[in-house]
Amino acid sequence: MAKFFDCVIEGVKALTISAPTSVAHPYDLAGYANIFPEISRDSRFRATWKNSTVMAAVKYAGRIFPEARCYIEAPGKEGLTAAVENHPLTRLLRRPNPGYSGRLLWQATLASLILDDNAYWLKVRSSSTRPAELWYLPHHLMRVIREGSDYVTAYEYMTQGGPVYYRPKDIVHFRDGIDPESTGRGLRKMEALGEEILTDNEASAYAWWTLRNVGVSPFMVSPKGDFQINETQADELKRRIHDAGRDMNRGKPLVPNVAIEVSKLGSTVEEMALDKVRRWPVDKILSVIGFNAMVLGLPSESKTFANMKEAREAVMEEFVCPTQTLISDTIEGSLLPDFSNNIEERLAWDLTRVRVLQEDQNALSKRTLEEWKLRAIDRAEARGKLGYIVTPEDENVWYEPAAAPVADPNAEDGERPPKSDPMKAWEQAMAKKWQERAAS
Repeated sequence: MAKFFDCVIEGVKALTISAPTSVAHPYDLAGYANIFPEISRDSRFRATWKNSTVMAAVKYAGRIFPEARCYIEAPGKEGLTAAVENHPLTRLLRRPNPGYSGRLLWQATLASLILDDNAYWLKVRSSSTRPAELWYLPHHLMRVIREGSDYVTAYEYMTQGGPVYYRPKDIVHFRDGIDPESTGRGLRKMEALGEEILTDNEASAYAWWTLRNVGVSPFMVSPKGDFQINETQADELKRRIHDAGRDMNRGKPLVPNVAIEVSKLGSTVEEMALDKVRRWPVDKILSVIGFNAMVLGLPSESKTFANMKEAREAVMEEFVCPTQTLISDTIEGSLLPDFSNNIEERLAWDLTRVRVLQEDQNALSKRTLEEWKLRAIDRAEARGKLGYIVTPEDENVWYEPAAAPVADPNAEDGERPPKSDPMKAWEQAMAKKWQERAAS
């Protein structure tokens, strides 16, 4: 590997670059991106992320994934895990570089994982060799290089000034699966969805062109019977038919001065049932990503869930949680060792901030309180399950039913002290804390 870098990186100070070189973007016109030429472009040469179904999944994932914040945890007493306060990696993930926040870093990473099943971060190190900044590198500009027996020899990043090469220890490479044809990269799912994406694109383009053509598909006009028309009459008839479909003439009757017969050369949008034609590729695309059409507000042939809450929970279980595990495993192997030698530290996710899971957290709270009432767990384990800090004073503290207060037999009924229920008071305090945490 050393020989490879001696030959390729000679004269290129790749490891001293403070941030990746940006790629030029097309100019916006008066504040609006010029998107309309994309409609007429051949859908076979359109980028994958320009498909509306794929983009819907990318944008939705970027909105819900950052709801759960990550933190570093380590084992505490009696096997309970606790968050490591003020960990340097946690601070870096919240503000990875001067250019953008941690939320934008996660959104860009999720987009690359959905589109390519590969995502890349660049570590920019400080004088102490510890990463001081993290930068997202677009997946389509990265290439994995393997030489000899090395699993990964280098990463090639294409810039406007030419390729830049990075050592594997300076790149955090997130991979979803392993490609059998190139084991240094993830298994790209979009390569298996080519026909579905093209079908969705073609259906959209056909509907647009049909609506643009006065809402009907192409047709042919010919003389009826033995009647013949000359070239001048044909041009005039074509002009009148064309003018009848223009904005100011839509809906007005067309009265030709010759006998004609109209023959369709295609099918209408209703006859082709484009709404049904588009559903099965949409279902396939989203199922491979790990989404369902219902959560994105798209029509689907199968109504799997009874309501939106169930659909959102399914996305958390089938996409968000597995992706969190993938990211945690990668960071624990290629980024966390730069900050700590403690092999027991882990990257965890605070799901109490996820709104769709709040009812599940409330159910967990009730179940934990019931276990404490039954003396199945002590107060330390109960607080640990609920995500609270465990102190030594909580250990070996068991639930004790409060004794009923003894009333003064000589006191009047209105003067007798009300019965107190410490357990009920604690339940109310726990519920209030959960509400405050959900609101924050």
